Amino acid sequence: MDQIQQRVEVLLRLFVKCDISLEPESVFTDLEMDSLTYIKFIVEVERALQLDFDPYLLVAGHFPTVGDLTAYLLSKNGEGCATDA
Repeated sequence: MDQIQQRVEVLLRLFVKCDISLEPESVFTDLEMDSLTYIKFIVEVERALQLDFDPYLLVAGHFPTVGDLTAYLLSKNGEGCATDA
């Protein structure tokens, strides 16, 4: 498993019920993540990976699945996304 994917899953565990299986296909709305919780989660991802999301990316639903968010973060990896912090 990729280091960024692992970090996303660890952070997600802070915001969703522990008994929910997390897969790349997991849809954020299925994780019972409302829009405020989603924003809090994204802010935590920004902090943990030392990355600033463009404001339009903060809208709930922009990344429908965990895999979509992870793919975006992997694309940003060469652009200042921290993986060892």
